Amino acid sequence: MQSEEPLIYRFKFEGEWNNVYPFDTKHRVEYNVRFKPDANYVPLHELWRDELYEIVIEVISASDPLRIPADQAIFPTIVAIISDFLAFHQWVILYICDDSDSKELARKRKFDSYSWYPRLGNSAFEKHDLPTLAAGPERYFASVFFRRDNPNRLAIITAFKRLGTSDK
Repeated sequence: MQSEEPLIYRFKFEGEWNNVYPFDTKHRVEYNVRFKPDANYVPLHELWRDELYEIVIEVISASDPLRIPADQAIFPTIVAIISDFLAFHQWVILYICDDSDSKELARKRKFDSYSWYPRLGNSAFEKHDLPTLAAGPERYFASVFFRRDNPNRLAIITAFKRLGTSDK
């Protein structure tokens, strides 16, 4: 018996200033994956400052936004979108786990639990994690990923690690 679960959902690049990739699921949930330019996390002197994009994964519509059904094809779709976005550019992607509903740790575990890293093209991409971006009770878990052949690789790693310290 063949599964009805798609491997990935079809998506398209809609561009615009914030690089939108929309897709719909079999449960009629509409998502946007955006790559928002965000140089706020990068020191002014860094040459690659304008190459940083924050990935934002948004539910645009759902019959019950508080209860999104489990769907094994969502994560591989997001991985395919990331791969598409990085395919031809030396961009750097920052992922910050949303903390607006106190589920940031669950999002971090979900993001880290999948083998997404190998799906981005074996060793063509690199990922680094920070345990937190904020001191005090807030916890902003973050990851950065980019193509391994990025000429600013060492500067990106150094700047990202500084985000987790008081040396920002």
